[in-house]
Amino acid sequence: SLLRREDWRAAASALLYLGTVGAMAAVTAGWLAAQSVPHSDAVHDILERHEYFGFSVLTLALLLSIWRLWRGARFGRFERGCHFLFALLMAGIMTVGADLGGLMVYGHGVGVSVVRVDPENHHHHNAPDSHEHSHD
Repeated sequence: SLLRREDWRAAASALLYLGTVGAMAAVTAGWLAAQSVPHSDAVHDILERHEYFGFSVLTLALLLSIWRLWRGARFGRFERGCHFLFALLMAGIMTVGADLGGLMVYGHGVGVSVVRVDPENHHHHNAPDSHEHSHD
């Protein structure tokens, strides 16, 4: 927008539309997973906030896409600035939502099967400096 490159604006529009379709798929898959994955009360609060952020991103993506389709190349400077600020807001919300999703999976193990290790037959890696060296 700052460089007034029409080819970049077309690419940005295509990425916005593709991202909106991706957000639809992600929200649908996330909603279906939330209905079926077992989770604790503590995780339920995180899941609800994650869901709220996902729906917020989808709503903003849809609004920005519709706005872009409706106005096309007729965006004025103020309108471009507003569109850009809403896109930044959407990216920020998406970042927080993704962090919550990571917290559920990596912090609480939601949706991850437990790996069981047989104590008699397991593989262990030692750190390089933990090896004992003999000085014969």
